Amino acid sequence: MRLFRTLLILVLLNACGHLWAQTLSVESFRLLPNDLTANTYGTMEYDQNGEVAALIKVVTSETGFVFDGGMLGIVKTVQKTGEIWVYVPYGLQKITILHQRLGVLRDYYFDLPIEKALTYELKLSTAVVRTVIEDHSSARFVTFTVEPKNALVAIDDISYPLNADGVMRQLMAKGTHTYRVDAPGYFPETRNFTVNDEDVSMTIVLESLEGTVHLECEMADADIYVNNEFVGKGSWTGKLAPAMYQVEARHEGYRAVTTSFALQVQEERTVSVPTPLPIYGVVSFTSTPNGASVYMDGTLVGQTPFRKDDMLTGGHNVEFRLEGYNSVSTTLEVVEGQTTSYNAILNAEFSASIHSNPEGASLQINGLSRGTTPMNVRLTPGDYELRLSKSGYETIQRKVHLDALNPEQVIKLKYHRFRASQFYLAGFMQPGDVKAFGGQIGFYVANVNFELGYSKPLADEQTIYWLPASEQSVLSAGSFNYKYDANISLNIGVGLRLGRCIRITPQLGAAFYIIREKDYEGDSGSYQDQNLNSTDGTVSLRMEISPVRHVSVFATPTYCIPWKRNEVIDQINSYTHAFDDWRSDWVVKAGVELYF
Repeated sequence: MRLFRTLLILVLLNACGHLWAQTLSVESFRLLPNDLTANTYGTMEYDQNGEVAALIKVVTSETGFVFDGGMLGIVKTVQKTGEIWVYVPYGLQKITILHQRLGVLRDYYFDLPIEKALTYELKLSTAVVRTVIEDHSSARFVTFTVEPKNALVAIDDISYPLNADGVMRQLMAKGTHTYRVDAPGYFPETRNFTVNDEDVSMTIVLESLEGTVHLECEMADADIYVNNEFVGKGSWTGKLAPAMYQVEARHEGYRAVTTSFALQVQEERTVSVPTPLPIYGVVSFTSTPNGASVYMDGTLVGQTPFRKDDMLTGGHNVEFRLEGYNSVSTTLEVVEGQTTSYNAILNAEFSASIHSNPEGASLQINGLSRGTTPMNVRLTPGDYELRLSKSGYETIQRKVHLDALNPEQVIKLKYHRFRASQFYLAGFMQPGDVKAFGGQIGFYVANVNFELGYSKPLADEQTIYWLPASEQSVLSAGSFNYKYDANISLNIGVGLRLGRCIRITPQLGAAFYIIREKDYEGDSGSYQDQNLNSTDGTVSLRMEISPVRHVSVFATPTYCIPWKRNEVIDQINSYTHAFDDWRSDWVVKAGVELYF
């Protein structure tokens, strides 16, 4: 029996839901476009920022309400017969209504934007009571997908949040439920739905309250502003929330004319934006000499002396032109009610002649390209900076004075002895411990140098008598005659030109020593002429000076780094140093070259 009682209590607790009573709700909310109470002297109120407050007329037969506007607050409340006047700051988005007996309507979001000096009506319902019995033992999931995503969703007067994607998923008991979806700027939607044996999924798209406005101005390039915000040039079409709007067209040199219009819910209307009124100032122009054509903003307006009493205010580009004289350009600011004067001094032009030796040089005058020499150009007397450049020659920059008495300039260009791309042949001597003579052939391509050298040493032939000290010797006992026969070098580098006639070229390369073994006689027989070669890495600096065209003298100090030697040379040199006289860590080659 005790077990039966326990089970019965659990079943009753599970079957019984909760009773929810809400006797305070909003029946409707709307704009009263023809009601001027909020904007009429005697009934007008101001918020804490000095702005005209909006007025919400709360229609209800009850009294004793308290209104809470959150952080923006409530400006003032006035009890009237059958309604309460609630003055609120513009921009208020929600309101909370409290009553000692009827309860609380918390965070009611307005369907329309609250604008300053406008009157709205909010009807309260105080007699709706709903009791819902929920069976949690047989609940199903209800999923709402709502647009817009910032909407507020309430089911059976209980609010449920949407996620970032505008989706709400909630476990609901079987039966009939009522939902309400609200969002600022949209019609609210209230409907019933039924939860049966399956999950419920619904998509709710609120209908916008916005209307469509076409703004048109006869001045095509005027800037159009709505409530002091730029929207377009000449014309604009867009969506706006129902409210009063101020519109004007602005243009430099013109005075804007403002107009207002009221946009109703989902209304489509065309509004003609008043054309801005021109603002005039006075301009007075002269020139020395007179008779110059006056161009304002690219348009010919007259000749000096010139006066215009109805010139639009603002900035204007003015140019004075007269045949045989230089033109003068300036920018002037025309001010309403003032006279803007300007006198242009025009200088007579003459024909200047610029030559170079040789001709064909690119010419710049005061930084502006004028073509190639010889060049005839119309100038006014004065100082000028000439710049001439030609491939293979130094660039010349020179300040000169040109006038009708001194109209011609001839500028001689200095030839670059060394060019970025050249071919050369050279002969040289190598003084020092390892004396030699030889030749080089090389070329530069875009200042990159490639060089092949050959030298003949002046070293004497050496005879070595060898008695091996161990069985690992690569030589048998006997006498050996050796001759340092030749040196071949390969180099690559980058040429750096210093002025007209000096060039230095850092180089990396390799030197190949050709040593010939001759007339061997020993235990293993005799033979003649066998090459024993050695290789060094090299770091060098080729330095050239050209006193005349196509001829230069050069010197190339070179540092040699031992790299690879023949094993016979290595073994002999480890005991006798016989070959040290044939190479040196430092060598210098000096000679004469012809370049083309």
